[in-house]
Amino acid sequence: MEPVIRFENVSKRYYLGSQRAYANYLLPGFAQRWLRRDGGGGSPAKEIWALRDVSFEVRPGETLGIIGPNGAGKTTILSLVAGITTPTSGHIGVRGRVGALIQLGAGFHPELTGRENVYLNASILGLKEAEVDRIYDGIVAFAELEKFIDTPVKRYSSGMYARLGFAVAVHIDPDILLVDEVLSVGDLSFRCKCQKKMRALRERGTTIVFVSHNMYAVQGICEEAIFLLDGTVKYKGPATSVVQSYENWIHEAEFSKAGHLAAVEESTSAADRVVELCSVRLVAQDGRPTSRFSFGEDLTVEIELRANERVERPLFSIIVVRSDGLRCCVVRSSSLNVAYLVDVCLLRVTIRDMQLNAGTYFLEFAIADETAAPFLYERVSSFLILDPPKENVDPTWGGIFIPAAEWCYEPVAVTRKSVTEEYTRCVNLD
Repeated sequence: MEPVIRFENVSKRYYLGSQRAYANYLLPGFAQRWLRRDGGGGSPAKEIWALRDVSFEVRPGETLGIIGPNGAGKTTILSLVAGITTPTSGHIGVRGRVGALIQLGAGFHPELTGRENVYLNASILGLKEAEVDRIYDGIVAFAELEKFIDTPVKRYSSGMYARLGFAVAVHIDPDILLVDEVLSVGDLSFRCKCQKKMRALRERGTTIVFVSHNMYAVQGICEEAIFLLDGTVKYKGPATSVVQSYENWIHEAEFSKAGHLAAVEESTSAADRVVELCSVRLVAQDGRPTSRFSFGEDLTVEIELRANERVERPLFSIIVVRSDGLRCCVVRSSSLNVAYLVDVCLLRVTIRDMQLNAGTYFLEFAIADETAAPFLYERVSSFLILDPPKENVDPTWGGIFIPAAEWCYEPVAVTRKSVTEEYTRCVNLD
């Protein structure tokens, strides 16, 4: 089956610098020579390669996730597929109608109403007026903007923009749907609605390219994924394994960043801090320092503190946050009776039987005084939960944790005669 999207050694270059340098890049040779008559003034443009030699294929009905840190080139790929920009080098092939939600408000005119922009946006995507008439009611109903559809979109919130843009993109019956992280501006119920719609389009055979920082959404929607880093493809393959590679990279980067911040903190004065974090260490069940834990293993956090002032009846909290920012749980020291905090001390907390699903998690640490007012709240570390036993979970199902549970199955033979006899017995008892 021929691919509907093909990238062959695609590179995309942008220029940063003075307006004159950028004009020299855009204008033809004679204009460049005219601009250089004064000796070529203006600072030289700086080349930025958003993509370098990127190659991949997407076949009809496939769902591809594109993940990576900010500035990796994810949105550039979508812009190239949508035809918003062209490659500097390489070849791109796209077959079929493309529905795109890439930039918030792209294709909308701020002075026009929502109704007028539906027709404008759909016409840009290649629909005739009669076709838009047919799908208009469905677009407005999906966006849930009936009350505001005749209001100029310049008065819309970012969430309303996203609702209307996504509704148009999915109702034009696209062969290819491009969705960027723009959906993150919507409310939770609408995001769930959009993900459900994308799954329905996938089952209908629509090809989907999905860019997101939400790894759980990527695994839930996409079959394949690409991990972009500095404009190049670092990994590509099944979504679950690519997401795991990306989270490993995040974890290593977080540790390097933490080490750098610690060095900066050591060089600054601590006179203004009530409490200093001297060190943080994660310890496995066997006592070894680690940042990788097996599913169901105990996790111990050791934090060394230095109090520069007396803190009465301190309350400590450890917060576990998933890589997408979801707060999973909070462990408080309510049962720990500490009269006051002073000088240097070691705080140790063990979280038993960590049944978190596989993925990257961050640890945040907070201290509140006797008035319950927090005066310290910092992200202190990160850790990985390795894959749980495969018989326990399908990782694409997601979820925060996997509780211990026991199942019981008992086949019960029920016949019409036994039901009748039981009913007669109950009637006789009455």
